Amino acid sequence: MVLCENPGRRYYKCEEHGFVVWHDKERSCRWQKKSLLEAREKTLTQTEEIKALCAALRQANAQIAALEVSRSPGSINEK
Repeated sequence: MVLCENPGRRYYKCEEHGFVVWHDKERSCRWQKKSLLEAREKTLTQTEEIKALCAALRQANAQIAALEVSRSPGSINEK
């Protein structure tokens, strides 16, 4: 028995593996395009935010490493 969300819509089914491929292409709706564009924009924004955070983290780690070197015994800055 095959249950389908779109009764009457034709499809191909692989009996061996069980997957289904639609016979016809479903027409896209405007909301789908809008949602995909919004998701792409959010992904691009988040990618840029991640790059900025990684750069800030590298800079903070470099500052910490510099402070550790300046505080280590035998450093030039020792009084």
